[in-house]
Amino acid sequence: MVHRTPIVWHGCLPQRYIFVIMGGLAIFNAYSMRAAMSVAITEMAQAANSKGDIVSEGACQAQMDQDTGKNNSDGGAFLEKAEFDWDEPMQGQVLGALFWGYVAMNVPSGLMSDRFGGKRLLFFGILICSVSTMLIPLAARHCGPQCVIAARFMEGLGETYSGAQNASRVSAACTGLLAHCAVAASCANQPPPFGLPAGNLLGQVVGTALSGIIISGTGDWASVFYVFGGIGLVWCAAFWLLCYDTPAMHPRISAAEREYIESAIKATSTKRPASIPWFAILSSMPVWALIIGQLGHDWALFTLGTELPKYMKSVLGYKVTENGLISALPNLATWLCAFFSGWLSDWLIRTERISIGVHRKLFTTFACFMPGVGMLAAAYVGCDRVVVVTLFCIGMAMMGPFYCSLKVNALDIAPNYSGLVMSIVNGLGAVSGIVSPDIVGLLIPDRSLKQWRDVFWVTFGVCLASSVVYCVFSSAEVQSWNTVGEGGEFLQEVQPAASTPEKEKKEKNRTREEAKV
Repeated sequence: MVHRTPIVWHGCLPQRYIFVIMGGLAIFNAYSMRAAMSVAITEMAQAANSKGDIVSEGACQAQMDQDTGKNNSDGGAFLEKAEFDWDEPMQGQVLGALFWGYVAMNVPSGLMSDRFGGKRLLFFGILICSVSTMLIPLAARHCGPQCVIAARFMEGLGETYSGAQNASRVSAACTGLLAHCAVAASCANQPPPFGLPAGNLLGQVVGTALSGIIISGTGDWASVFYVFGGIGLVWCAAFWLLCYDTPAMHPRISAAEREYIESAIKATSTKRPASIPWFAILSSMPVWALIIGQLGHDWALFTLGTELPKYMKSVLGYKVTENGLISALPNLATWLCAFFSGWLSDWLIRTERISIGVHRKLFTTFACFMPGVGMLAAAYVGCDRVVVVTLFCIGMAMMGPFYCSLKVNALDIAPNYSGLVMSIVNGLGAVSGIVSPDIVGLLIPDRSLKQWRDVFWVTFGVCLASSVVYCVFSSAEVQSWNTVGEGGEFLQEVQPAASTPEKEKKEKNRTREEAKV
């Protein structure tokens, strides 16, 4: 068992905590940059032949007329006119282009982390994200939507390297770093708000909320890309100076902390597979259950994450400042529920109220299915803003249990290949981010309430189907191929360094037995 006695430190923060903070900020920055486009596109583009904000059913028109007049008199929270004539399918391509980049490099990024080192990969990942984000206004104004799509594709490549989506492995680059900082890994895998996975949720919340404020304050949608891209560049400089690939390379780490981390590394060392059983992995039903479950979750997440600001403006008539703040609330609800779900799941498993297998199925099914219900309910309650936003928040809050169930299920079925499995799962799951914006663009040419209901029905169907598949075919048992390479050689199983409730209980019982003897 890893020595868990805390190190006494004086005058400065331990380097392993600095690493965890910087890793969390990397993911935070990547998600903030992604969220900027979801809000900015509501002000930068609109189809020339679109009905604009007019709702065909007329349900919310009175509220929108009232707000439009009020906004024009209080300083013009709406920008006067959209700068570009992009129809909804084109806007969908712009929003979805980021995920093309992510899917293309998801698995290779993990291999590159092992070869080139996590520090370089993470640094260049955020650098690519930042530069691509700052180039979006230039691309839009001087080149057209195709160049914006290219910039978004590059941003997606950067997110792959920074691992903004891979919460279970923390990231392709962070995984390589955590392999040399095993003690920090225990901090990184904590449920939000303590671990690195909190960065994606908080980045989405802050990025969405601040985007509306920045655009409204400057009167220019382009400013939001410069702000978040610039913050990313500042992070790059700080990270390069503060973090290193291994404790041995760090010039400022204390001898005690270096020994502490290196002892944890030895405790978690395992024989790496000489070859990978690709056929067994790709033909495994529990792996495909993970993929389908991830697809359903991501479809709901990306539909709301990228499209909700459009709904808030076109249906409910929110001005840009309010739009960013209100659109951030459902993501904040997800973060809060993820925090609570992490502790609840830990208690349920530790006290043996339910088995790990039942826990994974129950929490994941709930997290995949309920957001679709919340979206549908919000679309059919009329134009009461408080009720609509509340239902969106409740639906997204139900997504919280996902992070302590499916996101760790790969460790249950294949601890030796969990990183690779989650690379595959996250890469294929991100296909939802490519497809869903295009589907939404085709379904809402006029952005009417009736058309938005069609969007939410499609999302509900995807959520329902993925929940059923995961519930039927998922597993929490270690698969037979976990300890066998492609050539048939047997491998040593990974033994986690951090104590689990079961390990601590066994250790206490062993100690009592030895005391009796």
